[in-house]
Amino acid sequence: MYEFRMFISGDTVGNKKMVADITSYLTRQFGNEYDFQVVDVIKNPHSARLDGILATPSLVKVNPPMRKIFGDLSDVEKVFERLNLHIPPEIPDSVK
Repeated sequence: MYEFRMFISGDTVGNKKMVADITSYLTRQFGNEYDFQVVDVIKNPHSARLDGILATPSLVKVNPPMRKIFGDLSDVEKVFERLNLHIPPEIPDSVK
């Protein structure tokens, strides 16, 4: 099972959109076979220190194998390519 942890700073509109976009992408790819945790470093700085997070937003693929990315996570497809998880685009119903 894939395990992901996203580190954000605060409960902002932009962070909520990023979380929703990444959750949607994960669900399309893995169904319910993944674990996705969101950590607000303002509320839980200890967790960020334990994972060596120095910047937000950051996304960590905890398992298998660990990879970290940080910065602009708005292009979800590129995010997952950088995590070595290329997810094929959806095929429109008109093409099926």
